[in-house]
Amino acid sequence: VSLGGVSLDDPPAHNSRTRWRIPFMIVVIGIAVSASFITLGFTSEDHDQESEFLSKAAVYPTFFQDILDDYQVAALWAHQAARHGDLSRERFRDVYDHISVTGLQFQSIEYLPRVTHDRREAYEADSREYFAKSHPNQEYKGFTGLEYTPDGRHSVSRRSEQEFYYVQHFVEPFEGNERAIDYDAYSSSTRRSAIEQALTTGKAALSARFGPNSFDSSRSPKQQQNSQHHRPLTPKMLSKIHFHFAEFLRTAAHVQTISQHLHLYVYDSTPGESDTTFLGAIAIDQCHGHGDKDYEEDNCNLPEIPKEQVKGRWLYEQDITIMSRQWTILVVQEENRLNNEHLYIFLGGLVIFIACACLALWVHTDSRKAAKINRLKRDAESQRARLMVSIANQAAEAERELNDYVAHEVRNPLSAAISAHSFVRTEFDAKKPFETEGSIESVRADVSIIGNSLHFINDLLRSMLDNSRASTNRLELQHQQTDILADVFKPIHSLLYLRDCKVEVLIECPKDLVITTDCLRLKQVVLNLSRNSSKFVQNGFIRLKAKVNKDTKKVQIFVEDSGPGVPSEKRERLFSKFQSSLDSLNQGTGIGLSLSKKLVDLMEMNLWLDESFHSGIEGSPGARFVIDTNTSPEEVRKEDAFTKASITASIKTATTVPLGSEHESEEQPQEKAPSLPKGLSVLFVDDDMILRKLFARTIQRVAPDWTIHEASNGETALTMVEEQTYELIFVDQYMASVEQQLLGTETARAMRSRGVKSVICGLSANDVRTGFEEAGANGFIFKPFPTESNALTRELLYLLDSTKDV
Repeated sequence: VSLGGVSLDDPPAHNSRTRWRIPFMIVVIGIAVSASFITLGFTSEDHDQESEFLSKAAVYPTFFQDILDDYQVAALWAHQAARHGDLSRERFRDVYDHISVTGLQFQSIEYLPRVTHDRREAYEADSREYFAKSHPNQEYKGFTGLEYTPDGRHSVSRRSEQEFYYVQHFVEPFEGNERAIDYDAYSSSTRRSAIEQALTTGKAALSARFGPNSFDSSRSPKQQQNSQHHRPLTPKMLSKIHFHFAEFLRTAAHVQTISQHLHLYVYDSTPGESDTTFLGAIAIDQCHGHGDKDYEEDNCNLPEIPKEQVKGRWLYEQDITIMSRQWTILVVQEENRLNNEHLYIFLGGLVIFIACACLALWVHTDSRKAAKINRLKRDAESQRARLMVSIANQAAEAERELNDYVAHEVRNPLSAAISAHSFVRTEFDAKKPFETEGSIESVRADVSIIGNSLHFINDLLRSMLDNSRASTNRLELQHQQTDILADVFKPIHSLLYLRDCKVEVLIECPKDLVITTDCLRLKQVVLNLSRNSSKFVQNGFIRLKAKVNKDTKKVQIFVEDSGPGVPSEKRERLFSKFQSSLDSLNQGTGIGLSLSKKLVDLMEMNLWLDESFHSGIEGSPGARFVIDTNTSPEEVRKEDAFTKASITASIKTATTVPLGSEHESEEQPQEKAPSLPKGLSVLFVDDDMILRKLFARTIQRVAPDWTIHEASNGETALTMVEEQTYELIFVDQYMASVEQQLLGTETARAMRSRGVKSVICGLSANDVRTGFEEAGANGFIFKPFPTESNALTRELLYLLDSTKDV
């Protein structure tokens, strides 16, 4: 086993160094990848921020041009309203209201007529009348202006006598601008310059800053040229809009939503002027959310600094022409600050590093675990090998015990059969066989010994087969209502009847004691226990007894005898598979008790030996086997179908041949078998010629008018069924052929696939019943084939009756 090119079978020191080397490389790679990720991420984020900065900064110069164009349009509206000469304060108020609803921010809108000195008193009288009527609490001082003192200072006072004046006669709104009414704008050099520019060009003019963030936008009518005198006509009036630059900048700050820390600086860089003048500056990001706060209290304003000292991470600069002046717009990104995106990038790099560190830890831990698992696997494989050797030795020992057991159990009856056969052969070879009555009786006794010995061997082999099937739970139970007296005890009583025997078979069972169970298997268990008793009882009784337990209300079955009893040293292994004989003479195989125990367990019952039992006969303590059915008695249902099912189950008992069922005297009571149909055609398929001949002789004993045909293999049988119709076909499971070999199940399946409707019965010494049933056979019989006339007749009738299931 290897991990990452590291062999887990390497020496421990080398393994340890290698296991640490790989995690260290992973950590180094993680650091490099994390650093690269953070570097590239920061670079990309800075580039994105710069692109965002340039795109947002370019908006402000355009905004300034657009908003000042709006001021110019507003001044034009006011000028157009005054051109007709009949402008009143009420009409000018309407003009102000129309401009205000546009949302344009300004301090005031003003009407400036050109007043010559001779008309000064008339204008002052008009204003005084307006104040007295509309604002009596306000003091009117007449025309005012900026007056200079001898020491060079200036102040706002009553305007001295001039040739003409440009007074702010109408001012809206009045509130907050009371001192501006009839103020001579021409008295200020800054405003005079803008007025003269407007008068000269006939276009709107923007004044320079003349106070703390104060500007005027003046509008003059386009001058007409006199063709005779070639000089411009003097206009009669001007319109002017006064706005505060701080409010102007605050409006600009709300043009767009920004996420960066931007500062906006504006300078007046009009050509021809000596210095660049600072107009204003704000921190744009801090102005968001201030609402309508007074600009003087607004903390988003920045202090005045020279243009050359404006520094920042990124700087955007653009000159724009605003009416008669030139402004320089500077948008500055502050020094680099980490934002959320930088934090996310850093966290991403950190996550990558942590993931690599975790991976390195996992690789190291997994390597150690894999090495440990590999060691455990080697230990487990070593233990498994030792266990397999131990199991193989145990299996070999069990197989040896089985071989010894079978050899021992078969040897005695086989020796008896061989000896009896030699005696019979000697009598047949005599010059005058069967000359005396004694010789005839001797031969009859020898034939009986041969038959009993062979049936003993057959019972042994079949019991071993049933034992194996019960151990693997391959026996299928058929539960039905069973009358213990009629369906179990009475059939067993007839089978246990022995001629000229001193043993009495007794039955103690109430009528109509019915339980639901597998009748066939229960009868097999009771029969095995009864036959076991019959081997040991010399005189006395064998009692079959059933009753309902008063405490549990469950049915119990007893098999009692007056035999020698079970030795105490053998009770512990009473139901072992290869238990030796239970008596001192070592009679019997002992396998019947093991089979009975497994069948009882399969039916969910209990089987045990009652050690407190005594037969009551001196010298014969006897034995009592108890079967707890764990089933309550049921109501009797006397129906024809139930009776027929019980008879059919009795016919199917082919796995255990009871004592006296085939080889006992014909004088024991047996039911007369029904007659077989006449003139049937039968096919027997088996590779053993002797068995085929014996089968034909056996069938002709009970059905002499039947026609028997033979086939030595499945291939020949398939050919014969195509040429002739057979009512009954017997097929052996294992057959040999020179060219090909078909099993009996394969032969049966091939016959059904070719449309053969005959009754097919499988034959084998092994338990292949399920295979034949799946192949389409009607039945199955264990070898050797029954030879007793009544048993053979019942088996053949059962097979012929099974055609309804095909």
